[in-house]
Amino acid sequence: MGNDQDIMAITMQGTDVYAGSRSGNLYKFKNYSDSMSILWNFANPIMSGILIDYIIFVVTENGGIYKYIPSLNDTFVPVNNGLISLLITSLAVMDTTIFAATYAGVYTSEDKGNSWVAMNNGLFNTNIWSLLATDSSLFAGTNNGEVFLSENYGSSWTEVSNGLPNSGIISINVKGTDLFAAAWESGVFLSQNNGSSWTAVNNGLTNANLKIRSLAVSGPDIFAASVGGGVFLFQDTGSSWIPAWVPNASVSSFVNMGSNIFAGTNDGGVFASPDNGNSWTGVSKGIPNTGITGNGIA
Repeated sequence: MGNDQDIMAITMQGTDVYAGSRSGNLYKFKNYSDSMSILWNFANPIMSGILIDYIIFVVTENGGIYKYIPSLNDTFVPVNNGLISLLITSLAVMDTTIFAATYAGVYTSEDKGNSWVAMNNGLFNTNIWSLLATDSSLFAGTNNGEVFLSENYGSSWTEVSNGLPNSGIISINVKGTDLFAAAWESGVFLSQNNGSSWTAVNNGLTNANLKIRSLAVSGPDIFAASVGGGVFLFQDTGSSWIPAWVPNASVSSFVNMGSNIFAGTNDGGVFASPDNGNSWTGVSKGIPNTGITGNGIA
């Protein structure tokens, strides 16, 4: 099914780090020296994850969303009631509302994932690849380069794509009031007016580094994970991207808390930086080098 070292999702709760692999195994560890232990094994590859009110939500490939319930014998249970499509690409949270990006639009849940309702008014393209929730706004990126904005918890959407290419918006993040969007094979775009217009900010990225998989913000810095080109750092708006990783590393997922950054790689396991990307160490002790066929819940 996949390699355990292919880490597609990574998230944190306190000092606990959770890493989801393409093999379907969800690993947990506490610090750089700990050996990872398997928390759960899914039958499908793990594609993303998020922690909401100390509850772990995991998205599996073609298997929808699962929620970790410690009081139910430490079990993950499917929470897909109301979802038309189980092709989930992203999760986000605003206040107590959870949002799910799917190939059939955006869905919301007001009961911690137990039920979902479609919120697609104004979305003329419902193939959603990415979501970003800020204090007051929700952004959705599509497979065709559109970004949509909602300022009423998804009840209605307005397109805010001026300046973006016709490339899938695979990741959106915010640093202060600056919005960054990763457009597949087109690099990174910046908006300083809440999405009304976008400008390419690719200085320092070569054509080989324009496949950006993920964006992460750490303090005043923003990091971009590229396929085959490693990690790049963008410190000040208007500056250039600079390499912040060993060359040729393909990074698929990021999470950070303070200056501690963890990155999941394709076939390389998990790497950690204790100093905001200045140095990196492999922390994949306990993860085998070959895939394990899933025997958990499908």
